[in-house]
Amino acid sequence: MRTSIPEKVLMELWQGHIIPSEDAPIRKDYSEVMKDITTVRTLLQSIQPEDARILTDKLLGLLAQSADMESETAFIRGYQLGARLTLAALDEKGDYHAA
Repeated sequence: MRTSIPEKVLMELWQGHIIPSEDAPIRKDYSEVMKDITTVRTLLQSIQPEDARILTDKLLGLLAQSADMESETAFIRGYQLGARLTLAALDEKGDYHAA
């Protein structure tokens, strides 16, 4: 069975409205990283449960590469990104409402 992340959530991430860390340093040259993120975004639209770990590792790697972070920082930022994506998905489904 295929599952997918809601398109609205992907677009929010893609357009920069869901940001893993607003204070993360950003390199000026990130065109190659953006190409990889485009590829990952396409894969996320038809994610299989067994592929989740592989894609999570890929996203963490891209996050670290795009912000010049060390692995520990990227790991933490990856969890922050995951939390924001989860909350956005729940909110889109109507299962979560901020107090």
